[in-house]
Amino acid sequence: MRIIAGTARGRRIEAPEGMDTRPTLDKVREAVFGKLQFVIPESNVLDMFAGSGAMGLEALSRGAVKCTFIDISKKAVVTVKKNADFLGFSDRAVIYKGDSVKILEGVDEIYDFIFIDPPYKEGLYESAFEAAVKHMSDSSVIVCEHDREIQFPPSLDIIDVKRYSGIFITYLTKTNSEEI
Repeated sequence: MRIIAGTARGRRIEAPEGMDTRPTLDKVREAVFGKLQFVIPESNVLDMFAGSGAMGLEALSRGAVKCTFIDISKKAVVTVKKNADFLGFSDRAVIYKGDSVKILEGVDEIYDFIFIDPPYKEGLYESAFEAAVKHMSDSSVIVCEHDREIQFPPSLDIIDVKRYSGIFITYLTKTNSEEI
């Protein structure tokens, strides 16, 4: 995996060893950040199920001022820290090990962009959306990766859906809020 654009363009990052992490493909990240390229600079980002940290690190490379990474896996957290250090983003990266929903209960912060990509088959989307909405302003956007159609809560409006082979990327805002 590599960082696609920005200050760390072309630099390789690691993914946690094993089958527990499913990194977002370069072509999918490129499409997501192509859509967000003009609104990512100066933003505050949350990467809820960070894995390798690729989404949040890409945001930092493209000018986000801060990214909070959360993952329950020790391997993932070690990898995110290593990648952030390697890319020179340690001063703009906040990294938590634990359950994303529980950690967010103790965080009092609003995020401009929230990346949600939990393990597909573990049923974590509903609780992730509930936690995320509490950390959104009217202009915040959730970027959700999923492998099939899923139910979104009424507190969120779908503003766009893109499909890349077997992967869906859905962009959501709070109901009755601004669009990107």
